[in-house]
Amino acid sequence: MLTTKDRLVHEYKKLIREEYIRIQENLASGSAMDYSQYRQQVGRIQGLAEALELLEAALRISDGNERGI
Repeated sequence: MLTTKDRLVHEYKKLIREEYIRIQENLASGSAMDYSQYRQQVGRIQGLAEALELLEAALRISDGNERGI
């Protein structure tokens, strides 16, 4: 049985991945009207990827597997 923490982490990762994929698909379909919009969407993708990396780091730290930054 999953703990509340495990469920929260699972749902958070799922939401981030879904948004990441949605933005990628929009870019692939040519949804950006100009270079400025394209850059903004790419920045959002980068931010989501960083959010996942930071979550993984926080989980390692909270589990005692790594020292803090």
